[in-house]
Amino acid sequence: MRLLDKIKGMRRWTQLVFSAAAALSLSLAGCGDFFTPRTDTGATASNVYASNFNAAGPGSVSVYTLNSSSGALASAGGAVSTGSGAQSDGPAAVTVVSRRFLYTANDGGSVSAFAVSSTGALSLITGSPFAAGANPTAIAATPSGSFLYVADSGSNDIAAYSINSSTGALTQISGSPFTTSGQPFGITIDPTGKFLYASMDSAGIAAFTINATSGALSLVRDVPPFTGGRPQAAVVERQGNFLYAADGVSGVEVFSINSTTGDLSAVGSAAFAAGSGPVAVATDSNSKFVYVANQDSNNVTAFAILSDGTLTQINGSPFTTGSRPAALQLDPSGKFLYVADFSGNSISIFALDASVPGKLNTAGSASTGNQPSGIAFH
Repeated sequence: MRLLDKIKGMRRWTQLVFSAAAALSLSLAGCGDFFTPRTDTGATASNVYASNFNAAGPGSVSVYTLNSSSGALASAGGAVSTGSGAQSDGPAAVTVVSRRFLYTANDGGSVSAFAVSSTGALSLITGSPFAAGANPTAIAATPSGSFLYVADSGSNDIAAYSINSSTGALTQISGSPFTTSGQPFGITIDPTGKFLYASMDSAGIAAFTINATSGALSLVRDVPPFTGGRPQAAVVERQGNFLYAADGVSGVEVFSINSTTGDLSAVGSAAFAAGSGPVAVATDSNSKFVYVANQDSNNVTAFAILSDGTLTQINGSPFTTGSRPAALQLDPSGKFLYVADFSGNSISIFALDASVPGKLNTAGSASTGNQPSGIAFH
């Protein structure tokens, strides 16, 4: 037996105990997480944000400008504090909504909210931080930008909010928080905004429908994991046909999605092999590739998506990252992949190879604040 540190934003570094065969890491992000938070999709991005957990004190968000040619990141004014005190420090995940607002899920039990200027600068929204449940580890918004959801892994529920379209302020919706049967370490929302999926470790994946008017969640069912799997994070590819889950052990679980009910059906009987301790997962905007951050082997496994949703590893995969990668995201242009190296206090930057589709080429790195846990774009 061994204890693994949880990377995406929970202060209890050794809360989860696993057997050697089921080595698990928390996906705070990121939680993913860590969940890999979904960000707004567009042709280009000007700014990159990294949430910095910082177990030793208040957390922050590092702000960068993005070079659209090289993928390089340049610090844009340093890190912005998410607040001090038990209710605001330790951001475990970050997301940008409607290119106007930025939100972090904070391990202390709150959500910090910022307005994003046209230049990418952040300013705290009145009322921030907003109360959440215990140990939030993941965050996601509907594509419409109307509703925001936070996975509270410490209280086994999902907090749901309506977003004020003018100010970005949050109001918990009726019925929130919504109970889950296990610890939700990651959440993801399908491209239509109809379904939400929570990754619950050994409890599997909870599938919910989202009420388009109220934002309320209704459980479809809890979908069991593959044998030995402990889902930490999941993502729905952009066409909405398949869900990919980082199983926390050594693979990626694949499910097909019922477009009417949101229910999941396993594709195959075994996970597709990845590295050790996969905790975060992302897909490209064309539903061609899946990338998985392997926290224990310090690398990213790259897959091509076949027509039936199954995966095949890209030539040259896996690709080396910094220490204990916790989250990853492709930029909206699809040219670069950014990986938050939780223990390396850095972001690894990769360029997608022009001649070998899906392959990654190292394109540098950027320093962050303490313990980066999530990545988002503006």
